[in-house]
Amino acid sequence: MMGGRLNQVILLALLSSIAQADIYAWKDEQGRTHYSDRAQEVSGQVRHEQLLSSQPEINQSLRSSQDVLPGISDKDYIRLGKLLRARQFDALNEYLEKTSQQAFELPAMQQQLWDAYQVFALGSTGHEHYFNDWVRNYPNQEYPYLARAVYQISLATASSTSIARAREYYLASFTDIDAAIRINPASGMANALLLTASHTISDQQQYQQYLTEALRRTPGSLLVMRTALEYESPLWGGSDARMQALGRSILATPGNANMGSVIQAARYYLMARSQQHAGQKGAAIRSLDQALKYQQTADYYALRGQLCLQQNDYTLAMADFSAAVQLRSADSASYLGRAQIFAESHQYRNAAAELAQAARLTPDSPALLKYREQLLQTLGGLAQRARDAGKLDESIDYLDKALMMDEKSGVMLYQRSLSWLQLGKQAEAEQDLQKAVQRPEAQLTWFQQLDTLYSRRQRWDRVDALWSDYLQRFGDQPEALLGRADARYQNDDFNGALDDANKAVALDSSGVARQLISKAELQMKSRSD
Repeated sequence: MMGGRLNQVILLALLSSIAQADIYAWKDEQGRTHYSDRAQEVSGQVRHEQLLSSQPEINQSLRSSQDVLPGISDKDYIRLGKLLRARQFDALNEYLEKTSQQAFELPAMQQQLWDAYQVFALGSTGHEHYFNDWVRNYPNQEYPYLARAVYQISLATASSTSIARAREYYLASFTDIDAAIRINPASGMANALLLTASHTISDQQQYQQYLTEALRRTPGSLLVMRTALEYESPLWGGSDARMQALGRSILATPGNANMGSVIQAARYYLMARSQQHAGQKGAAIRSLDQALKYQQTADYYALRGQLCLQQNDYTLAMADFSAAVQLRSADSASYLGRAQIFAESHQYRNAAAELAQAARLTPDSPALLKYREQLLQTLGGLAQRARDAGKLDESIDYLDKALMMDEKSGVMLYQRSLSWLQLGKQAEAEQDLQKAVQRPEAQLTWFQQLDTLYSRRQRWDRVDALWSDYLQRFGDQPEALLGRADARYQNDDFNGALDDANKAVALDSSGVARQLISKAELQMKSRSD
């Protein structure tokens, strides 16, 4: 009795610790819908619809501690990644041990445990040394083996991985999973990964044996049940009937009699994913409505949010993405979804803030990078049109918002420098150009623009250094050689100017280069006389 009360107290504390700003929707005088973190004053009256309170609207019919599954916080997610890169294996072990114990005592914490291990799903090669060192230093603990297994599975499922190579990664993960199970046979995380790996590299008979063993070893494990149900879903060639049959089998297994809501929620969620894959968005949303009646997780809200977004139902999508973020503040995909909604309502500053948060969590996410690039191009186009129309302050504002999303974007910095120049603000333009030319994507015209600014103030040493940097990075080009040659000529370095001008002629018989050669030779002759 005491343990049950303690579990409820822990769950309430977890939910109350999820701090998230209110999200509001409101309409302006043109009837356009806007989203913000504060209510808007319109004509002296507050006119808004509060989309989400500071707490998730927990279904009051859900009483069990396994019906609401809060995920990992953004703070913990980022911290775990930093600990891995710093090789702070003691701290990693401590966190994972504590979370594993909490997951054992309180089923709701199993989602957070799963999320914690997803930090290690890096999906690209070159990180193996972290996990190898972790295993080598702590060969008798399950955590480094499980982390390395998650990493290997992420490599196996990466889009660039060949079938043969994927099998090798799965086999390697299987070895680590087996080591973790030997250390802790009751680990729900280890047994869920066992089903994932064995479903790929084992035959059906062997997989069924692993499934039976996993269910026996881990009664009450949400992770094992959800993983097992997934492989009976239509996504993997199964059906709703097969999921229901497995669900009945799970409930008949000792220790799982009270897992009915978990099974029903997972079943509806997996049907929704299958329906989404088949293009049946309406049916998928209805399935998720049912899933959320049984269990509330960030995954369920986030998927429904994506579907609502695809149907341009921005109000419902915003509410679902915000609910997902409240339950798991490390939900990068939901921040991306909110960014898309803000951008659709032309609130680019809010969109930039959401994208920045998503980038803190998953900086290399292909979906994030693709959308950010699309939005940058949109803002760049708006800025150019505003500049062409003489609306220079508006142009600067668009570019400021773009640079909130990617402060190192050379294209946006260059564009902003042009707007600064038209405003007569040469110092600001020069500062942006100096940053832009340092970018790998720097273009010749950016250097030429900065050359113009330096030349106006006869800062020939800076022009010389500018083109020397260009030539070192991009190789000899006649325009760059001529730029440096002119700076050296202006600085009375006639030998240097003559050398660069001759190289420019060899690459491109430019009349300008020949004129510069003549001028330098004449100056040298005059001095010798």
